Amino acid sequence: TQALEIQPEQRDISAMTMSLSPTQFKWLKQRIIDFRYEIQQELQNMKEDPSIVTQVNIQMFPVTKI
Repeated sequence: TQALEIQPEQRDISAMTMSLSPTQFKWLKQRIIDFRYEIQQELQNMKEDPSIVTQVNIQMFPVTKI
């Protein structure tokens, strides 16, 4: 509930539920790994002094039995 006290302009809370094949599941998992790496690289290349501490969460897990 504390996250909801933060102004909408300062947060992003979203979710997606989808049906995937095993191949799509593996592909999406790799894309998430790549995305995290890309974010890290881009931010390291920006020559700015950080002043905001943030938490970024991306979760993916099956909700049905594999």
